Amino acid sequence: LEVDEQSHALARHAGELEQMVQARTHELVLANAAKDDFLKARDHALTVAQRAQERLAFLGEATRILVTSLDPVETLTRLARFLVPTLADYCIISMTIKGGMSRCIAMMHADPECTELLHRLAGRIAPDRISAGHPMVKVQEMDRAVWYQDLAHAAKTVDSGSFEAHLALGAESVIIAMRIALLPSPIDIAA
Repeated sequence: LEVDEQSHALARHAGELEQMVQARTHELVLANAAKDDFLKARDHALTVAQRAQERLAFLGEATRILVTSLDPVETLTRLARFLVPTLADYCIISMTIKGGMSRCIAMMHADPECTELLHRLAGRIAPDRISAGHPMVKVQEMDRAVWYQDLAHAAKTVDSGSFEAHLALGAESVIIAMRIALLPSPIDIAA
């Protein structure tokens, strides 16, 4: 009888220990999940802060470039060098001069082997060469920048010849902005 009682007491004690182990295991799982959530939130906050710092540094450098020289050609050439490859794979900056004519003043590509193709693209966006359906005309009429996020799709729906050179340069998207008010005369930018 005594052996039975001891066996029963041991079984009961083993059951209690098992319940305690399960409870502690559950607490550990919850604590680990809370730790993981905290670390994910911390990592996200650090990433957001780092991106904000990078944006501020970018804006600070762009501002420095824009205010350093009074010569518009020098300023915009330096701006193109800064934008590529920081913000874009390539950049073409044209300045509208007297009589509404446009003159390309800066061209930059991250891949020097694409320079010739970039020059051909710049030639295609000269004001005397663009058609009424060209995206630059749309941008000028709207007086705001347009971002073509899916260039392959835009090439099918917008003036088809407008994006051929961009696609040949390997672009997946393009931002066209015109008449940026940096200088007394209008400036046209296609990047």
